[in-house]
Order: sequence, then C-alpha cells, then structure tokens
Amino acid sequence: MCPKKRPEGLAFICEDTGKIVEVIANSLSGAEFIERDSLFPAIVDRESMGKALSFLLDIRRNRLASDWELNITLGGKTRTMHFYGLLEDNKLLIVGALNNSSALRLLENTTKTGVKDVEGMGDVVRERSGPLQAETGVEGLYWDELSRLYNELSNLQRESAKQNVELKRLNELKNQFLGTAAHDLRNPIWMIRLYSQFLLEDASSVLNEEQVEFLNIIQSHSENMQQLVDSYLDYSTVESGKLKLERKPSDLLALIKNNIHMNQPLAAKKQIELLPVLDEHLPPMNIDPLKIDQVLNNLISNAIRFSLPQTRIEVSLRRSQDEAVITVKDEGVGIPEEKRAALFDPFEGERETKDRDERSAGLGLFIARKIVDEHGGRIWLESEVGEGSTFHVALLIENSLK
Repeated sequence: MCPKKRPEGLAFICEDTGKIVEVIANSLSGAEFIERDSLFPAIVDRESMGKALSFLLDIRRNRLASDWELNITLGGKTRTMHFYGLLEDNKLLIVGALNNSSALRLLENTTKTGVKDVEGMGDVVRERSGPLQAETGVEGLYWDELSRLYNELSNLQRESAKQNVELKRLNELKNQFLGTAAHDLRNPIWMIRLYSQFLLEDASSVLNEEQVEFLNIIQSHSENMQQLVDSYLDYSTVESGKLKLERKPSDLLALIKNNIHMNQPLAAKKQIELLPVLDEHLPPMNIDPLKIDQVLNNLISNAIRFSLPQTRIEVSLRRSQDEAVITVKDEGVGIPEEKRAALFDPFEGERETKDRDERSAGLGLFIARKIVDEHGGRIWLESEVGEGSTFHVALLIENSLK
C-alpha cells in the first residue's frame, strides 16, 4: 500500500516576534521567497499584514489559532491560504495550506499528535501546554502594546479612507465650480473686450487722451482676464478627465511659424528678437493641432514675459532619432532649482516677473504637460539663474503620417 501523500503547504517555526527561524516544509510553487529570517507578516499581501499580526496575537494569547485566512502572492497570483498556529516554549509553530483540510493534515504530520479536527486540536494544545495562563511581565506588555498599535493603525486606515473619499468629492466640486464660474465669466469679459476695441477704433477721434488711455487699460486687463478664464476652463477639463484629442495630419513646422508670428507684437514691445531655427523636412504629424498650438503659445509667450528687454528667444524644431523636438530658449532671469520641480504643478507654475501686468493663474505649464502627455510625448526644463531657461517638447515621429 502506497504511503499517504504529504499535503502541500508551509510549516515553519517563528520567534514570538514573528521572525522565521526554521522552515520545516515549503512545497508550494511560487513560495520560494519564504525562508529563514523572513518576518511572517511580511510574507503576506499588504492588505493582509494587519490580519497577520492579529493571527500572531491570537496564538500568543490563546496558545492556539485555528483556520485564519490570509492572502499570499504565489507565482504572481494572489491566493488565499488557511493558517493554524501553536505556541510551545515561546516558539510559534505555523502551518498553512490552500485549503482547510490540507492545513490540518499538514499540522498533524508536523506535530505527530493525531489531530483530526479543530476540537481535537484544542485538547492536544491543552495537554501539551497546560492550563491557559494570563500573560504577564515584559512579553505580555509587548503583545498588549502591539495589539493597541494595530487597533490604532486600523482606525487610522479607516479614517484615511473616509478622508480620501471626502477629498475626492470636494475635488470634483471644485472642478465643477471652476468650470461653471469660468464659463459664466467668459461672455461678459468678451463683451468688455469687444466694446472697448470698438471704442478705440471708431470713437478715438472724439475722445481725449485720458479717455483713450482708460480704454487701453480696459482692453489690456480684459484680455488678461480672458486668458485667466480660459486657463480655468482648461484646468477643469483636464482635472475631470475630459481632455480629448482630435488628431489629424498637421504641419508642425507651420504651427511653430504661425505662433512666432502671432507673438511678434508682444516681443516687439520689449525689443526681443524671436529667432526661428527650424528643420524643414519633418513629415506631417498625427496630432491635435489646436492643443499643440496651445502648448507652443504658452512656451513662447512665457519666454517673452520672463525675458529681459533687448534679448532674443530661440525657437527650434529638430529631429532626434524617433522624436520631433521643439525647443524654446530664452535669455531671461532663470528659475531657481528649488522651484523647478513644482513648475508643472497646478497653481505652482507662476514665476517671478518685474512687470505687475504680466500675471497668470499658474496653470499654463500644468495644462501643457497634460496635453503633451496625452500625445505620448515629453516636456522638460533646463534652467540656470541669471542665464535663462530652455523648455523642450518631444513628440514621437512614429505617431506621424508618413
């Protein structure tokens, strides 16, 4: 008659701290990581760590823990295992298997006590360990403190989960409010711009110099307000996950040239030269031209805003292996190292400028990064204080139409 096959599972001896000092059996595929000096709570999944600590506490306090279900990752798959534990001479015997009957058989083979079921195992533990004694001294205090800390951790995790849900709700409300407020403000601001422009063009002959100056101030500030409102609308779209690309064959070279032309008047006010250095041989790109145009306008207009008068800004387009790389290099004040990491974060992208009229919501670079990311590209910065800043945008040419 063939001998009864040994059940597959785990069996090991632990110190009372949960540190494995001897692996008696390990016949589970994918469990090779369980070895001497491992901590028992560390071999289970993160979600089961707290439960593993409670399992150890149960063994310590009752000298016996029966059929605890803990999750372990074996061969890349999460499996639920059944664990039993015994306490003897301040050592913990722990066995586990993929089902309850196998775990009991493995415990029987390991202890050689003839355990057949849970009730019988309780009798064996009482016979081997004597009457249950209340834990006292340093060991008892240790486990009481561990239990208290675990309970506090569980409470903190529950409170953190509640706060995360509330933060998500508040963030959604914030995005909804920003989107609604910006949308409602857009039309009135547009009307202010329209009428101030009309008065400047058609009624300036009957206005005195002071009145014309007032209209120019209204025109300038209304344009700035519209840019802020557009930034809030874009931010609301990005944060709500509604940013969608409308890709089509687009001439990236033409987009850059047009942006340089559109920003020429702004540069001329500060006597800044916009210098194009462009590769004329790139293929049409499968991109969202409006979104990439928004990125280009942000980088070029920012370079003008933060450049010193009578300097120059180089706008280049070149091919680098499988990428089309756009570079905007200015001769401005530069960006301190401690501020660079947060430059692409929402409401953190604002830089210092000497001109009080040059304001923004600090959202332009955040939105630009999201647009570039959505295209599968990269955006990054190089800067030295006093020597200017260089922004790079790389778009994969493999997404282009050849």
